[in-house]
Amino acid sequence: MHNIFNLIKKDFHNIFHRRAIWITLLAFALIPMFYAVLNIQVSWNPYSPKNTSRLEIAVVNSDEGGRLKDSRLTSVTGSLSSCVKITRFTG
Repeated sequence: MHNIFNLIKKDFHNIFHRRAIWITLLAFALIPMFYAVLNIQVSWNPYSPKNTSRLEIAVVNSDEGGRLKDSRLTSVTGSLSSCVKITRFTG
């Protein structure tokens, strides 16, 4: 049992006193952090006006409607006509 404690003590001494081990541990800690930060910054606010102001948007309405118990149904005719004049996305 004494040998195990000496081995553990030697391992911790090597961890805290060797430069190569510190560099390896820092790399294992910092590389995933940088990867996460870059991914979060890239996808933080994709629908901001800064990112969508140059997008051209087209709406296609090929809805022909339908019938339900002798009444005609159309889904988006009214809402589509109100969207035609909008020229800027404010999401």
